This record gives sequence, C-alpha cells and structure tokens, in this order.
Amino acid sequence: MRKQGLSEADLKAIEDLRAEVVSLKVDLAKSRDSLAESEALRKKEQELSDLEKQVVKLQIDKDRIEEGFAKERREIEHKVGLEQTRQSQELELGKREAMLEVGEGNLAKDQNRFEEQMKFNNTRFDRELEDLRVILNTVLNRLPSITEHVSLSLGKELPAAGETGGDDGEED
Repeated sequence: MRKQGLSEADLKAIEDLRAEVVSLKVDLAKSRDSLAESEALRKKEQELSDLEKQVVKLQIDKDRIEEGFAKERREIEHKVGLEQTRQSQELELGKREAMLEVGEGNLAKDQNRFEEQMKFNNTRFDRELEDLRVILNTVLNRLPSITEHVSLSLGKELPAAGETGGDDGEED
C-alpha cells in the first residue's frame, strides 16, 4: 500500500498525524465548548454579582423606606398621644367650667333670693315701723296730760296732745 512514493513509515507517520489532527480537532472542539461554558459561567457569575449588588441596594432602600415608615408611625403615635392629652384636658376643663357655671348660676339664684328676702324684710319692717308710728302717735295724741313733744329715734317729731297731727298727714 504505497502511495505515491511514500514509505510505510511515512504513511504510518501521516496516519499518526491524521489521528493526532483528529484528536486535536476533538480537543479543540472540547476546548471551544469548555471556553464557551467558561464564558457563559463568567457571564452568569457577573450577572450573579450584579444581582447581589442589586439585592444589597434594594435591601438598603427597603431599610430606608421602613425607617421612614417607622419614623412616620412614631410621629403619628406621638401626635395621637398629644391629641388624647389635649382632649382629656379639654374634657376636664369643660367639666370644671360646667361646675363653675352651675355654681355661678346657683350663686346668682341665691343672691336673687337673698335680695328678694332683704327687700321683703325691709318692706315688712318699714310697714311695721310705720304702723308702730301710727299707733304711738295715736296713743300720744290721746293722752291728756302730755304737753311736750316726743321725738322718736327716727327723727320725726310727734304732735303735742290735742293737736291733730297735721304734719304727717294722718287722721285720728
């Protein structure tokens, strides 16, 4: 099996070289596949790294948002507490004002009753005093032996015995 002047050793070497070329082609194909897999793996690792960075960034953003909500919740709770305190103070103040108004109303009614009672007493005492004056004047006018003028502690002078008592307008 000689081919165009080649020796068997050359043919064997060619055959070995062909097998080696085929083997190298297979190795090259495997290397290319391995290289493609490596590049795909590198891309996947890069994507994974990017995704991890994005996860960390999103976690930071989430923490900021949650802190903002927590702060807002604390502020709202504080405002609610202040509002409850204000309302309880207003309620207490309203109760006090109502009690004061009732007390003032009672005081005004008591004062009115007192004034009416004083008016009634003054009117009654004035009537009684006037009645006593009339009686005293009548008694003094009827006494025959008294000729002096009697003056009352009220400053009015009584008519002498036998006089008709014309100066205070009363009749016998």
